[in-house]
Amino acid sequence: MLGFGLIWIFFILAGIVIGIAATIFWIIEIVDVAQRRFADPNLKIVWLAVIIFGHVLGAIVYYVVGKPQGVLPKDEPQQPDPVFADNTPVQSYRARITSRRSAISPLQSINTLHFATFEDDNGDRRELSLSGSQYGLIAEGDYGLLHYQGQRFLSFVRESPPTTQSDQQPSDNI
Repeated sequence: MLGFGLIWIFFILAGIVIGIAATIFWIIEIVDVAQRRFADPNLKIVWLAVIIFGHVLGAIVYYVVGKPQGVLPKDEPQQPDPVFADNTPVQSYRARITSRRSAISPLQSINTLHFATFEDDNGDRRELSLSGSQYGLIAEGDYGLLHYQGQRFLSFVRESPPTTQSDQQPSDNI
């Protein structure tokens, strides 16, 4: 009888160890899916539901099928942020301001973002973010010299627009 009791104790301890390991694996997979980026943002919600409601079996399915569909942010190729890339050259060209817009930042603190779209003489457009004071100094239709670095607005010096033949009025010589 003593041997039979030891077998039961072994099975109970093995069950406890397997249960703890399965619970740890389940939690690790929940954290993993929460950290990954998926091509479709809805996949994150689907995989979280599969893991939470499927428990260990759902975690195993995610580990085999879902994990390769997502990418951890640290695994994504790092590109320099063009807004803060000081190694990009400062560029300048003559441009017309075609539009201005403001947006409220989705971050926790209320913050208004300001943007202006600049169009060069060839018709190429570039939208840049401006500070509130810079935004207040420009108007749609202004023409001038734009200075920027990467995606960072540096300055806009207003000039009079170039005149064309059609802009000139005929003079009255009587």
